[in-house]
Amino acid sequence: MIRVLNTRSNSGDSKQYADRWLPRVSRSFAPSIAQLGPPLQKPVGLAYLLCRVVDTIEDSEKLEPQLRERLFDEFRRALLDPNDALAFTGHCTELWSNQQGDEAALMAEAQDLFTYYFELPKVEREILQPWIDEMAEGMKRFAARKVDNLLMVLDDEEDLFRYCHYVAGTVGGLLTDLFILHESDINSQTRAGLEERAESFAQGLQQVNMAKDLAGDHLRGWQFLPRSFCVDFDPGELLQARVQRRVLDAHGRLCDLAEAELSRGLEYTLLLPPRSSARRFCTLPLLLARATFDLLRNNPDVLDPQKKVKIERSLTMELIQFTALNSDDDDAIKKRYRALGRV
Repeated sequence: MIRVLNTRSNSGDSKQYADRWLPRVSRSFAPSIAQLGPPLQKPVGLAYLLCRVVDTIEDSEKLEPQLRERLFDEFRRALLDPNDALAFTGHCTELWSNQQGDEAALMAEAQDLFTYYFELPKVEREILQPWIDEMAEGMKRFAARKVDNLLMVLDDEEDLFRYCHYVAGTVGGLLTDLFILHESDINSQTRAGLEERAESFAQGLQQVNMAKDLAGDHLRGWQFLPRSFCVDFDPGELLQARVQRRVLDAHGRLCDLAEAELSRGLEYTLLLPPRSSARRFCTLPLLLARATFDLLRNNPDVLDPQKKVKIERSLTMELIQFTALNSDDDDAIKKRYRALGRV
């Protein structure tokens, strides 16, 4: 029997599908995606879920390296052709159906995701496909550098920005192209400004996450504090108490980079039309990242895998409410952004 990709999913419409999965596998962005209007919510939600598929392949270190590389290649082909999508999702079902966790469940049921992806208008798929393909190609390169369960350490600042481009900058480009497509108030001058700052908006959020999750990433074999920053200690010693002060100094260099990118991310956000859902979407993660960043610098807890450095839930809820009420007010956003640096 010839199998074909479903033309209609059993999981309801694509919005219901994304609403169900995003809080499970992309908790930090689910509230932001909920801020988007109907033209943007569907492609952005599906794009984030596709990115989670790529990320899960990268994180699946129990897979043989050759199999992981094959999955990256299958995923990239799946973005172009429903028949290749059927082959890829069938392979995912075989590999992940007996595993635990939300990401494994998403992988095991990935056929629905690709069904909805191919139901998107062609113009939206033509935006998503090259950016997500670039992400997958870049992740494949970096995953190949991690072999035999050894620690993968980024080389230098250039290597850090290159990795962040693949895992986050591509998302910034994808979002910007979708905003330009669907937000009618974006003129040519604004478009140029957004395209110039899109990378910084995404890299700032990513680098804050790296600075926050330093210990956990190290334990799973990924060190995003570049080797060139670790001049006074061996990268493998990252979590040892005797080098804590030197590690925190190196961590401060990563924080400096993140702070500069966040500032450009604020410029990006304020370029978006004030009453647009794209502005609401970007304001919330920017403010949450700025609030989180204030907790990171010179904080020994970032080197303790047993501790989670995160903002209080009450502040998260306050920023969600602030965004809903003030995302059209440039002065209010700038004031709140600055105030979060003094929490």
